[in-house]
Amino acid sequence: MEFLDSMRALLRLHAERGQSFPAFLRIESRAVPAPWAALLVHDRSMTATLAEHYGDDVTVRLLGDDILTPDKALDRVVVLGLENADRPVALAGLRIHLERFASELRAAFIEAERPFGGILRQAGLSFTSEPQYFLSCETNAVLADALGVSEGAVLYGRFSRLFNQTRDLLAEVVELLTRP
Repeated sequence: MEFLDSMRALLRLHAERGQSFPAFLRIESRAVPAPWAALLVHDRSMTATLAEHYGDDVTVRLLGDDILTPDKALDRVVVLGLENADRPVALAGLRIHLERFASELRAAFIEAERPFGGILRQAGLSFTSEPQYFLSCETNAVLADALGVSEGAVLYGRFSRLFNQTRDLLAEVVELLTRP
């Protein structure tokens, strides 16, 4: 259920474009092939991991979002890119639990000018990223267009829960990586 919640904005994007949602296969961590495994099979921030791996700042491009008033949550789907290389490296679907954050951080999440992990790091908020399982999927036209890859390309990713130091759930995140 939480996996689909974190992908809600991406589901809506597919519906708006008249595309079927791609099939996601749940896989074991040992089935994540190199070079994706080095970027996915860990409990660190994806933003920091990508920045370190590529030696470049990570940018964000908003594809869609939705504020869920009753749930006090923000669903969004973004493409993470590289500032200097100007290329996409990941797609992220997030459900951010807004009530866990100060109003200025909520505004930053909604503005979507920086990656979620980068906003938390800049605010000095520590968190853990706990992968729940790993995924693979073949790109359809929507994903291929967003990530600049060929339709039918296989992507690997993970579904994670992010917690603060007191174990409050901050967000659920699905991250799909282009080929590193």
